[in-house]
Amino acid sequence: MPLRAARPIDVPAHPRFAGFAPFYQREILPWLIEKEAARRKAVRRAAIAVAVTTALIAGFQALAFGVFGMGFEVAVIVFGAVPAFLGGGAAWMFLTMFRAEMKGFLLPKIAERLKLDYTGPSTMFPFDAFYGTGMLPRHDRHTLEDGIASDEAGILFEAAEAKLAVRRTTKNGGTSYNTVWRGLLFAARTPRPFKGITLVMPERGFVARLFERDPGERIALGLGELEDGLEIRTTLPEEARMTLTDRVMRRLHELQRRLGADRPSLALAGDRALMAIRSKKDRFEGGSLFEPLDDPARIEALLLEFADIFDLADALGQALKLERARAPAGDAPAAR
Repeated sequence: MPLRAARPIDVPAHPRFAGFAPFYQREILPWLIEKEAARRKAVRRAAIAVAVTTALIAGFQALAFGVFGMGFEVAVIVFGAVPAFLGGGAAWMFLTMFRAEMKGFLLPKIAERLKLDYTGPSTMFPFDAFYGTGMLPRHDRHTLEDGIASDEAGILFEAAEAKLAVRRTTKNGGTSYNTVWRGLLFAARTPRPFKGITLVMPERGFVARLFERDPGERIALGLGELEDGLEIRTTLPEEARMTLTDRVMRRLHELQRRLGADRPSLALAGDRALMAIRSKKDRFEGGSLFEPLDDPARIEALLLEFADIFDLADALGQALKLERARAPAGDAPAAR
């Protein structure tokens, strides 16, 4: 029996989502229904891989201790850790392959409908602009994914998910990478280039140390509670005070309240306004693979993540009047 959507899909109120409900019924739901069997197969294979691995480990351990009389450490490594790694890797592969296929359909499809360019790994994303301002921690490697770009509504912006990692040397001389920062990076063009660099960040002990790569002084705007919990640093105080007006800081305060724990950091540098929003989870993943694909909540959650981007663009655009920005001659519509 074919699947049917349990209920009509709810879409965000932002104008970009006008007409999305019938689009979902026409263009997305049929694909999800078609792929439900493949999802179940991927989950079933992953479960079998875990079950077989568990049984093998139990059998190997019984042989190791009862028949071969192996030492505890050797038995755990050879007949425990190694099979667990291989079996877990197989289960992860089955699920990852299907998730990649699902995201490869959903994200470009939804982005196109919302008049966005889905750029995927975002190789052209201006990551160096973020790192150059000192708003991101030092790291040894970074990855970007799920990039989107827009020139609609007069605001030129790009956004991407980022993960930053530092290299660690293990006891046996190997190398591992630990994630030190993950979150959303958002870059928008400004009507006029800034002469200095200004940072507005959550007040933390490491902020001053990060900013050493681009010397700047800490300033106060005299705006009372709108500055509470924030650290403002700039290489050009006069420009910073002219830009970070009561209206701008109030907009940022409202945005921070909406984001909750994911507190944003703002940098004004060159012809861009940059925002970094740290997060504990990945965005744009398309929901759990252990739930039916036709559940409207799957797409609703994805749409809310796109809506967050639009809300961010609107808030920043209204605060800094970004709708007047224009791409430099020869540039693509979105910021590069």
